[in-house]
Amino acid sequence: MSPNDKLLLSSKEAAKLLSISERTLWTITNAGQIACVRILGAKRYARADIEKFIHQQTERSPSAPQQADDAANS
Repeated sequence: MSPNDKLLLSSKEAAKLLSISERTLWTITNAGQIACVRILGAKRYARADIEKFIHQQTERSPSAPQQADDAANS
């Protein structure tokens, strides 16, 4: 089974996917910025939650919201 097929990732796998250290992953997890599942005391991360976190962190240009509003009002 490849890492892309896994439903849940270990802390090490999730950190690698995000290109951050495990320590940074734990910090943002403890801050409530990314969700995790605890299984027998071990933290696991759902791929969907990692993708959601990435989407939430994506920077948008300052004009992007205005363009969306203009399109909605057309």
